[in-house]
Amino acid sequence: MLFRSRSADSGRTWKKVSDANPLTRTPALFQGSHYLGTTNGLLVSRDLGKTWRQQGSAVNIWQGPFFGRDEKQIVVVGLDGVFMTSDAGATWKRIAPLKSKETGFLFTHNWFGCYAWDPIHNALYASSMGNGLYRLDLK
Repeated sequence: MLFRSRSADSGRTWKKVSDANPLTRTPALFQGSHYLGTTNGLLVSRDLGKTWRQQGSAVNIWQGPFFGRDEKQIVVVGLDGVFMTSDAGATWKRIAPLKSKETGFLFTHNWFGCYAWDPIHNALYASSMGNGLYRLDLK
């Protein structure tokens, strides 16, 4: 699976870097660290992908992480909804469900559902193929 091994010689040899199976496919870069989401929470690499380690407690992530004011304030989207942490993933709080079905399309990862978080206005945005953009103001 993606990011489970790494090559430093154009693919001639590969070195295993993690046993985890990431659900997010593009690492998020924040303050020099790379992050991926899994069914069990965040993976973080502080050495350009040479090693990956689990960070925080378990939470299902298939979009994100989205960062706020620092590396401790994070929002993620997963099978069970939208979750936020203010302690780098040590604890997670469900802040919203996934957007409900609209005009035949689901707002999930397998129906081109896209989410984004605006930490300044504390708003969550959701869109899906064939639908408009929706905004949810979080409390």
